[in-house]
Amino acid sequence: MQQLAVAESGRLESLKNYEAIFNATNEAILIHDAHDGSIVDVNGRMLEMFGYGRDEALTQEIWQLSAGVSPYSQEEAVEKVQRAMLEEPQVFEWLSRKKNGELFWSEVSLKKVVTGGCDRIVAVVREISERKQAEEAVREREQFLQTILQTTADGFWVLNAEGRFVEVNDAYCAMSGYSKQELAGLHINDIEADETPHQTAERIQRIAASGTEFFETHHRRKDASVFPLEVSVSFTKERGGQYVCFCRDLTERKR
Repeated sequence: MQQLAVAESGRLESLKNYEAIFNATNEAILIHDAHDGSIVDVNGRMLEMFGYGRDEALTQEIWQLSAGVSPYSQEEAVEKVQRAMLEEPQVFEWLSRKKNGELFWSEVSLKKVVTGGCDRIVAVVREISERKQAEEAVREREQFLQTILQTTADGFWVLNAEGRFVEVNDAYCAMSGYSKQELAGLHINDIEADETPHQTAERIQRIAASGTEFFETHHRRKDASVFPLEVSVSFTKERGGQYVCFCRDLTERKR
Protein backbone atom coordinates (compact mmCIF):
# COMPACT_ATOMS: atom_id res chain seq x y z
CA MET A 1 0.00 0.00 0.00
CA GLN A 2 2.88 2.32 0.83
CA GLN A 3 4.48 1.63 -2.59
CA LEU A 4 1.16 2.25 -4.34
CA ALA A 5 0.76 5.52 -2.47
CA VAL A 6 4.25 6.65 -3.53
CA ALA A 7 3.54 5.68 -7.16
CA GLU A 8 0.22 7.53 -7.13
CA SER A 9 1.86 10.58 -5.62
CA GLY A 10 4.51 10.51 -8.35
CA ARG A 11 1.84 10.17 -11.02
CA LEU A 12 -0.08 13.15 -9.66
CA GLU A 13 3.11 15.20 -9.49
CA SER A 14 3.91 14.33 -13.13
CA LEU A 15 0.36 15.27 -14.09
CA LYS A 16 0.73 18.65 -12.39
CA ASN A 17 4.02 19.25 -14.19
CA TYR A 18 2.41 18.29 -17.50
CA GLU A 19 -0.51 20.66 -16.91
CA ALA A 20 1.85 23.48 -15.92
CA ILE A 21 3.88 23.07 -19.13
CA PHE A 22 0.72 22.55 -21.20
CA ASN A 23 -0.72 25.85 -20.04
CA ALA A 24 2.51 27.87 -19.85
CA THR A 25 3.52 27.55 -23.51
CA ASN A 26 3.02 30.57 -25.76
CA GLU A 27 1.44 28.44 -28.51
CA ALA A 28 -2.20 27.36 -28.51
CA ILE A 29 -2.56 23.58 -28.20
CA LEU A 30 -5.68 21.66 -29.19
CA ILE A 31 -5.96 17.90 -28.78
CA HIS A 32 -8.43 16.27 -31.16
CA ASP A 33 -9.95 12.83 -31.26
CA ALA A 34 -8.21 11.40 -34.31
CA HIS A 35 -11.35 9.66 -35.56
CA ASP A 36 -14.14 12.23 -35.34
CA GLY A 37 -12.05 15.44 -35.04
CA SER A 38 -13.73 16.57 -31.83
CA ILE A 39 -11.69 18.64 -29.38
CA VAL A 40 -10.92 16.75 -26.19
CA ASP A 41 -8.53 19.21 -24.54
CA VAL A 42 -7.09 22.71 -24.98
CA ASN A 43 -4.56 24.80 -23.10
CA GLY A 44 -4.92 28.26 -21.64
CA ARG A 45 -3.18 29.94 -24.58
CA MET A 46 -5.81 28.52 -26.96
CA LEU A 47 -8.55 30.16 -24.89
CA GLU A 48 -6.71 33.50 -24.99
CA MET A 49 -5.93 33.29 -28.71
CA PHE A 50 -9.40 32.29 -29.88
CA GLY A 51 -11.45 34.07 -27.19
CA TYR A 52 -13.42 31.07 -25.90
CA GLY A 53 -14.16 29.82 -22.43
CA ARG A 54 -12.95 26.28 -21.77
CA ASP A 55 -16.40 24.64 -21.96
CA GLU A 56 -17.15 26.53 -25.19
CA ALA A 57 -13.83 25.54 -26.74
CA LEU A 58 -14.48 21.84 -26.19
CA THR A 59 -17.71 22.07 -28.20
CA GLN A 60 -16.19 23.76 -31.26
CA GLU A 61 -15.56 22.02 -34.55
CA ILE A 62 -12.64 22.56 -36.89
CA TRP A 63 -14.62 24.68 -39.35
CA GLN A 64 -15.65 27.08 -36.56
CA LEU A 65 -11.99 27.87 -35.89
CA SER A 66 -11.16 28.48 -39.56
CA ALA A 67 -11.91 31.18 -42.10
CA GLY A 68 -14.29 28.75 -43.78
CA VAL A 69 -13.38 29.66 -47.37
CA SER A 70 -11.05 27.78 -49.67
CA PRO A 71 -8.20 27.07 -49.12
CA TYR A 72 -9.09 27.45 -45.42
CA SER A 73 -12.35 25.49 -45.37
CA GLN A 74 -13.58 22.47 -43.45
CA GLU A 75 -12.68 20.16 -46.34
CA GLU A 76 -9.06 21.32 -46.48
CA ALA A 77 -8.75 21.08 -42.68
CA VAL A 78 -10.12 17.53 -42.65
CA GLU A 79 -7.70 16.54 -45.41
CA LYS A 80 -4.73 17.78 -43.38
CA VAL A 81 -5.97 15.92 -40.30
CA GLN A 82 -6.29 12.73 -42.37
CA ARG A 83 -2.72 13.13 -43.60
CA ALA A 84 -1.55 13.56 -40.02
CA MET A 85 -3.44 10.36 -39.17
CA LEU A 86 -1.29 8.56 -41.75
CA GLU A 87 1.83 9.42 -39.74
CA GLU A 88 2.57 12.46 -41.96
CA PRO A 89 3.12 15.43 -39.62
CA GLN A 90 1.69 18.59 -41.15
CA VAL A 91 3.01 22.16 -40.87
CA PHE A 92 1.15 24.92 -42.72
CA GLU A 93 -0.13 28.49 -42.57
CA TRP A 94 -3.83 28.87 -41.84
CA LEU A 95 -6.37 31.67 -41.69
CA SER A 96 -8.02 31.11 -38.32
CA ARG A 97 -11.20 32.54 -36.81
CA LYS A 98 -11.75 33.84 -33.28
CA LYS A 99 -15.02 33.58 -31.37
CA ASN A 100 -15.89 37.18 -32.34
CA GLY A 101 -15.41 36.38 -36.03
CA GLU A 102 -12.06 38.13 -36.36
CA LEU A 103 -9.67 36.35 -38.73
CA PHE A 104 -5.96 36.01 -38.00
CA TRP A 105 -2.99 34.26 -39.58
CA SER A 106 -1.55 31.27 -37.80
CA GLU A 107 1.04 28.58 -38.31
CA VAL A 108 -0.33 25.14 -37.48
CA SER A 109 1.44 21.86 -36.90
CA LEU A 110 -0.46 18.57 -36.66
CA LYS A 111 0.93 15.30 -35.35
CA LYS A 112 -0.63 12.00 -34.38
CA VAL A 113 0.04 10.64 -30.89
CA VAL A 114 -1.32 7.71 -28.93
CA THR A 115 -2.18 8.39 -25.30
CA GLY A 116 -4.17 6.23 -22.94
CA GLY A 117 -4.74 3.78 -25.78
CA CYS A 118 -6.51 6.46 -27.86
CA ASP A 119 -5.41 8.03 -31.14
CA ARG A 120 -5.11 11.79 -30.84
CA ILE A 121 -4.11 14.63 -33.16
CA VAL A 122 -2.13 17.36 -31.40
CA ALA A 123 -2.54 20.74 -33.09
CA VAL A 124 -0.06 23.44 -32.10
CA VAL A 125 -1.12 26.92 -33.28
CA ARG A 126 1.16 29.96 -33.37
CA GLU A 127 -0.22 33.38 -34.26
CA ILE A 128 1.80 34.96 -37.09
CA SER A 129 -0.36 37.98 -37.98
CA GLU A 130 2.49 40.45 -37.41
CA ARG A 131 4.84 38.38 -39.57
CA LYS A 132 2.27 38.18 -42.38
CA GLN A 133 1.67 41.93 -42.17
CA ALA A 134 5.43 42.55 -42.40
CA GLU A 135 5.68 40.19 -45.39
CA GLU A 136 2.77 41.95 -47.08
CA ALA A 137 4.39 45.34 -46.45
CA VAL A 138 7.60 44.07 -48.07
CA ARG A 139 5.64 42.74 -51.07
CA GLU A 140 3.82 46.04 -51.48
CA ARG A 141 7.11 47.93 -51.26
CA GLU A 142 8.68 45.66 -53.88
CA GLN A 143 5.70 46.14 -56.20
CA PHE A 144 5.91 49.91 -55.70
CA LEU A 145 9.63 49.94 -56.53
CA GLN A 146 9.07 47.66 -59.53
CA THR A 147 6.41 50.06 -60.82
CA ILE A 148 8.84 52.97 -60.53
CA LEU A 149 11.66 51.05 -62.22
CA GLN A 150 9.44 49.92 -65.08
CA THR A 151 7.92 53.34 -65.74
CA THR A 152 11.00 55.57 -65.39
CA ALA A 153 12.56 56.99 -68.57
CA ASP A 154 16.02 55.95 -67.34
CA GLY A 155 17.33 52.50 -68.14
CA PHE A 156 17.78 50.06 -65.28
CA TRP A 157 19.40 46.66 -65.09
CA VAL A 158 20.96 44.30 -62.59
CA LEU A 159 24.05 42.18 -63.26
CA ASN A 160 25.03 39.15 -61.21
CA ALA A 161 28.54 38.64 -59.84
CA GLU A 162 29.63 37.24 -63.21
CA GLY A 163 28.45 40.32 -65.09
CA ARG A 164 25.34 38.75 -66.66
CA PHE A 165 21.91 40.41 -66.84
CA VAL A 166 19.41 39.13 -64.30
CA GLU A 167 16.90 42.00 -64.40
CA VAL A 168 16.17 44.87 -66.80
CA ASN A 169 13.41 47.45 -67.27
CA ASP A 170 11.40 48.47 -70.32
CA ALA A 171 13.33 51.71 -70.81
CA TYR A 172 16.63 49.92 -71.37
CA CYS A 173 14.95 47.45 -73.71
CA ALA A 174 13.76 50.42 -75.79
CA MET A 175 17.28 51.90 -75.80
CA SER A 176 19.03 48.70 -76.80
CA GLY A 177 16.42 47.10 -79.05
CA TYR A 178 16.57 43.85 -77.08
CA SER A 179 13.65 42.22 -75.29
CA LYS A 180 13.92 41.24 -71.63
CA GLN A 181 14.07 37.59 -72.66
CA GLU A 182 16.93 38.29 -75.08
CA LEU A 183 18.92 40.25 -72.51
CA ALA A 184 18.47 37.60 -69.83
CA GLY A 185 21.74 35.73 -69.55
CA LEU A 186 23.71 38.05 -71.85
CA HIS A 187 27.03 39.26 -70.47
CA ILE A 188 27.77 42.96 -70.22
CA ASN A 189 30.61 42.31 -72.69
CA ASP A 190 27.99 41.39 -75.31
CA ILE A 191 26.74 44.99 -75.41
CA GLU A 192 29.71 47.04 -74.20
CA ALA A 193 31.18 48.87 -77.22
CA ASP A 194 34.02 50.94 -75.70
CA GLU A 195 35.81 48.53 -73.40
CA THR A 196 37.52 45.21 -74.00
CA PRO A 197 36.39 42.25 -71.87
CA HIS A 198 39.56 42.66 -69.81
CA GLN A 199 38.84 46.35 -69.18
CA THR A 200 35.25 45.58 -68.24
CA ALA A 201 36.42 42.89 -65.80
CA GLU A 202 38.76 45.42 -64.18
CA ARG A 203 35.91 47.93 -63.89
CA ILE A 204 33.65 45.31 -62.28
CA GLN A 205 36.34 44.49 -59.72
CA ARG A 206 36.89 48.18 -59.04
CA ILE A 207 33.17 48.77 -58.44
CA ALA A 208 32.98 45.76 -56.11
CA ALA A 209 35.80 47.29 -54.06
CA SER A 210 34.59 50.91 -54.05
CA GLY A 211 30.84 50.21 -53.96
CA THR A 212 29.83 52.65 -56.68
CA GLU A 213 30.99 54.29 -59.92
CA PHE A 214 29.67 56.85 -62.40
CA PHE A 215 30.91 56.96 -65.99
CA GLU A 216 30.06 57.37 -69.67
CA THR A 217 30.36 54.61 -72.27
CA HIS A 218 28.73 53.23 -75.42
CA HIS A 219 26.51 50.18 -75.75
CA ARG A 220 25.81 48.11 -78.82
CA ARG A 221 22.17 47.79 -79.86
CA LYS A 222 20.65 44.61 -81.24
CA ASP A 223 20.95 46.04 -84.76
CA ALA A 224 24.72 46.53 -84.13
CA SER A 225 24.49 50.35 -83.95
CA VAL A 226 25.98 52.01 -80.88
CA PHE A 227 24.66 54.73 -78.60
CA PRO A 228 26.26 56.80 -75.82
CA LEU A 229 24.99 56.50 -72.29
CA GLU A 230 25.69 57.72 -68.79
CA VAL A 231 25.91 54.89 -66.24
CA SER A 232 25.66 54.86 -62.46
CA VAL A 233 26.51 51.52 -60.81
CA SER A 234 26.23 50.40 -57.21
CA PHE A 235 27.46 47.06 -55.85
CA THR A 236 25.45 45.06 -53.31
CA LYS A 237 26.46 41.84 -51.57
CA GLU A 238 22.92 40.48 -51.72
CA ARG A 239 22.33 37.23 -53.63
CA GLY A 240 26.01 36.50 -53.96
CA GLY A 241 26.92 39.97 -55.19
CA GLN A 242 25.02 42.09 -57.70
CA TYR A 243 25.58 45.29 -59.69
CA VAL A 244 22.58 47.64 -59.75
CA CYS A 245 22.83 49.98 -62.73
CA PHE A 246 20.93 53.05 -63.89
CA CYS A 247 21.67 54.62 -67.25
CA ARG A 248 20.56 57.53 -69.41
CA ASP A 249 20.72 57.68 -73.21
CA LEU A 250 22.97 60.61 -74.16
CA THR A 251 22.27 60.53 -77.91
CA GLU A 252 20.38 63.83 -78.04
CA ARG A 253 22.72 65.58 -75.64
CA LYS A 254 25.80 64.46 -77.58
CA ARG A 255 24.20 65.56 -80.85
